[in-house]
Amino acid sequence: MVRDAKTEAKVIALDIETFVDVPPNLLDAMAAHIRPRSNIKDIAKIEADILGKRAALLDKAALSPLTARVVSWAICTGLGEHDTLGNVDTKPNGEGEYDLLHTLDRALAESGCVYLATKYGRKFDLPFIAARMALRSFAPTYPLPLGHHRTHLDIHDVMPESLGLWAVRFGMAKTASGDAVDAMVRGERFDELLDYNKRDAQITWEIGSRLLPIMKG
Repeated sequence: MVRDAKTEAKVIALDIETFVDVPPNLLDAMAAHIRPRSNIKDIAKIEADILGKRAALLDKAALSPLTARVVSWAICTGLGEHDTLGNVDTKPNGEGEYDLLHTLDRALAESGCVYLATKYGRKFDLPFIAARMALRSFAPTYPLPLGHHRTHLDIHDVMPESLGLWAVRFGMAKTASGDAVDAMVRGERFDELLDYNKRDAQITWEIGSRLLPIMKG
């Protein structure tokens, strides 16, 4: 894409990655309602059914700020060779999340952007960040454009398919998929995680920049 100076000054793209963070007491509270299927009578099968349903809760846990934390962020400004910033929490048990949110808030505040581009950010990234900031008692200086805010460009509104598929359609390539994030964090492959996060932000910027004059005029 030929980058236009006016576009570069107007829009930045944001992407976050999340990782399961469920305290045992919270998991117990979430699982308290689980019941085995009524047609199962064998004790071993009942236990297996309950364990399966408990595991299913954890499968979705990384998508909720109640049961997951921000583990990395990236923003792309479109401003030349070093146009993508990011940070990753390398500390165990989410001990570095407050500092991670602080660096994200500072980067957004200093970006000077007019529009913030995301992929599904209205329903995921932005409310997730807001909830984790509240949980960590963090007061941001950058006002997150929550809901249908005029400064938020969510490319999911017109391209509901996955970012990976649209990257292929636009002739770009992702470095990994979201399914690999859990293994990256558990394996302490933090550089790989940040590279993946940054690449998604770059793809979001490229697509968001093309959509900007269409969606925002």
